[in-house]
Amino acid sequence: MKNIFFATCVFTAITFTGCVDDDDDLLSGEISSGVEILPENKPNDVVEPKLFDIINLDYPGLEKVKSFYEAGEHYYAAHALLEYYRTRTNVTNPGLSLVNVTITDADQAKADYALEDYRFHVNNFFEDANALKPYSIKKDDKINWEYSPEGASDEYQKQLHRHQWFIPQGKAYRASGDEKYIESWIATYTDWILQNPKPETGTNTTSWWQLQVASRLNDQVELFEYFKHSNNFTPEWLSTFIVSFAEQA
Repeated sequence: MKNIFFATCVFTAITFTGCVDDDDDLLSGEISSGVEILPENKPNDVVEPKLFDIINLDYPGLEKVKSFYEAGEHYYAAHALLEYYRTRTNVTNPGLSLVNVTITDADQAKADYALEDYRFHVNNFFEDANALKPYSIKKDDKINWEYSPEGASDEYQKQLHRHQWFIPQGKAYRASGDEKYIESWIATYTDWILQNPKPETGTNTTSWWQLQVASRLNDQVELFEYFKHSNNFTPEWLSTFIVSFAEQA
């Protein structure tokens, strides 16, 4: 179990070659004198406890993570893990480049529609086909993950759970630096996790059927790269993200 996260070949393909504008993001909380600068500590319960069961604390580069964890400082351990992922350069994803990220008009529209009443892009299903405007799955100011347009086939529900608008939001964030895209991703994905728990037996739900899970995992490898340098990508969120990734893997 300790090796599930690093043994998952998809995630080990993550690229860490992206550039950031602020050099401080690459300092891992250290200054030239070697004195480590840490954020204000937080209680252990802000970090998903399963995080430290699914990563290999003896993996090269995770020495700080292990040291903080063994000292009972779970928030600092998660912080060190996030800095490790932000700064390591020995793992690359050949299918992704973060240099001069551009976004098409179509992907920009998908990213922006997702901010408007939960209008999440689902391939070939549109409320307004001419404008490529997705259906809203908003109900009582919440996300209704069981929504399906009147007369639509069951393909709508299947594809809804593949989260096809997340990658466009990642590109929009990387191209613009606008935090609203990662805030939307975190809020939406958190809601999905809470409303769509893993089935107790088998993949016997639409949201956890094989192709839906595979599609989500494939995209999350890229999303991690697009978003990981954001201030909104916190140690707390990292723990939630990794635990969910490992569970689906």
